[in-house]
Amino acid sequence: MVVCFVMRCGVFMRVIHRYLITSFIGPFVLGSLFFIIFLLTFQLFNLVKVILSKDVPLSEVLALFGHIAISFTPLSIPISILFATMFTLSKLAEDSEIVAMRSFGFSKNKIFLPFLIIGALIGLALYSVNLRIIPNSKTQFKNTVIKLTSKAILRNVKSEQFYAEIPKATIYAEKVSKRGTFLENVFIHIKNKEGLDERSILAKKGVLIKTQEGNERSPKIRLLLYDGNIAKINRSDKNVAKVLFKEYEFPIMSSDIKIGFVTRDGMRGTTEIIELRKSIKKQISKSKSAQQKKVDLNGLRRRLLNLEIEYWQRINNSIQCVVFVVLGFCLSFGHSRFKKKGFSGSLFMSIIGYYGIFFFLLSVVKKGGVPPSVAILTPSVMVMALCFFLMRRLDWVS
Repeated sequence: MVVCFVMRCGVFMRVIHRYLITSFIGPFVLGSLFFIIFLLTFQLFNLVKVILSKDVPLSEVLALFGHIAISFTPLSIPISILFATMFTLSKLAEDSEIVAMRSFGFSKNKIFLPFLIIGALIGLALYSVNLRIIPNSKTQFKNTVIKLTSKAILRNVKSEQFYAEIPKATIYAEKVSKRGTFLENVFIHIKNKEGLDERSILAKKGVLIKTQEGNERSPKIRLLLYDGNIAKINRSDKNVAKVLFKEYEFPIMSSDIKIGFVTRDGMRGTTEIIELRKSIKKQISKSKSAQQKKVDLNGLRRRLLNLEIEYWQRINNSIQCVVFVVLGFCLSFGHSRFKKKGFSGSLFMSIIGYYGIFFFLLSVVKKGGVPPSVAILTPSVMVMALCFFLMRRLDWVS
């Protein structure tokens, strides 16, 4: 009889755990879609202009949005987990299902266990996706942007017309041929934001090409100029300089699409970042021993800092999945102050508080004040400490 009772209890517990997990999946999927679409709106205004004006095919539009959506998953998934945990537990409590579970002898740890397991599994899945898939999507997105930009330039650069879609620069060519790739008698005027420095470039001919150099995963549009001169004017000290050249490479990027959220290191796989970190650390140690120029050493340190930030952010994204599950459980059943704020208030306060601390410490890191690993992991450690305190004080009986 005792063995039969224990077996029935074990089966019942597995049924309850499956029910809790299935109740979690629906809000998690909907939350992920909502937060991804919310983040997409910030890029939507930039994309619509290009899509409508450049006659972009529907297949490329869908691919572009798909790659951006995948790129935003490291930020949206942890927030969706927090939302799904709080929503699921609040719904169960509202329907008195939590009371029913408690009447069958379920402790808070038994109810919390399936949420912890699924949070850990999602964290592992996010880490594995961050190895290759997300960096590849960022690369494909940037490549598509370059492709659209190059199409726009090749289409819009015309003979005896000014082309001003390049930031801080204006291009004029007396003759344009070969579908916009070959220019004759080229004039380029460049001015900085303050208007203090100006450059005027004259060249007999120019060729628009797309190049890919070194470890760069994304091509760049270049305008190769031949047989010309560059006149540099500095209005602050009224200096004028003139440089003659046989060949000069002028970088081109249209201002139609902003791709600042896709960094060069973000397009690298995690394994590649680890290897590159090791390589740069060796270069720094050799530079110190060889007393290399300080400028080169500072450049290596900045490069290493960016790699460290990208690496630890990926580690932290997976940790957040577990941290936000614990936080969601504590906010749902925890301190009375959070209950008074309601579901949306607690969710909003926790997200603002966490990411407020996170981005503040990240700004400190970029100034060289704190190591990246410490700054990036500190908010998660602080939240876990708070959750441990709330979990111990949680009055399950009342």
